[in-house]
Amino acid sequence: MEAADSESQKLVRLTTVDIHGLSAGEFGTTLASEGRAHSTSIIYGNPDRGNINALGVASEYDFIFGSNQSRDFNPREAWEFEFDTEVELKWIEFESWSDSGAGFTLSSPAFETIEIAHEEGNDDLDEDDIYHLEPGTRVPANTPVKLLMTGSSSSGERSVRIESLAVVPVESSGFADYIAGYPELFDDLALPEADPDGDGLVNLLEYILDRHPGRKESGFLPEITITEAEVSLRFERRASSREDTNQVLQYSTDLSTWTDLPLGSPVDPGVIIGAEAEGMEEVTVLIERSAPPHDHVFLRLSATEVE
Repeated sequence: MEAADSESQKLVRLTTVDIHGLSAGEFGTTLASEGRAHSTSIIYGNPDRGNINALGVASEYDFIFGSNQSRDFNPREAWEFEFDTEVELKWIEFESWSDSGAGFTLSSPAFETIEIAHEEGNDDLDEDDIYHLEPGTRVPANTPVKLLMTGSSSSGERSVRIESLAVVPVESSGFADYIAGYPELFDDLALPEADPDGDGLVNLLEYILDRHPGRKESGFLPEITITEAEVSLRFERRASSREDTNQVLQYSTDLSTWTDLPLGSPVDPGVIIGAEAEGMEEVTVLIERSAPPHDHVFLRLSATEVE
């Protein structure tokens, strides 16, 4: 699924990460990621309201009919999703949710769990069945969000679906905004020089490389090519970080004497900056080797914030 913010027209891509669906003969739910027959399901909505699409969970079992359930949410079923850029969650519009006592929770590592109720005397929805999230409810890129239907009734609420999910892309203005998107990191854990996930990259480098500061991730392996004439290093970084951080690649042949190559602005002649694409840019560093070439070349990346 894809959505675009109407003002900036920035594309936001939504990806389903997992589906928690009901399974015949099993209490609770199983996961689509484990090979079970669960998926999202888009069906025709209520023509009287002009709705033509609504999302539900297609699982292996239905509370009432005991057969494939292919259109809505049941208690304990959940939809997990993530975005490819940082977003602020604005609202969720529900379809065909009657006052049955069932509810939803919205959870993510990025914010405290939100409970959503829709029943007489305890209704969090407006007159259009829309739940409005608190301003500032942000989700960093590639961070999971889980929408779980709650309730213990065997029948539950058999018709509720998701009519729309509204988000606005967040334009980062530097490291402070970046680290604020991870509220689980606070005090000393949020400092630029901290390394809360213990992966060897401090928070400021995690920001530059567009990584998660609180979770060890695979995938960041710079491409290194060594010839008799030169050493070539290639990696991707957040394009805007070139203006708000001082980045230096240091190299040495003996771990004692280091030579600096600035990677920011202005750019060193041995540094090639590729074209920006979706907020990222490729950096290639070329280092000439002395004659005869040394057996070892050591590299390290350091950065500080621009004051």
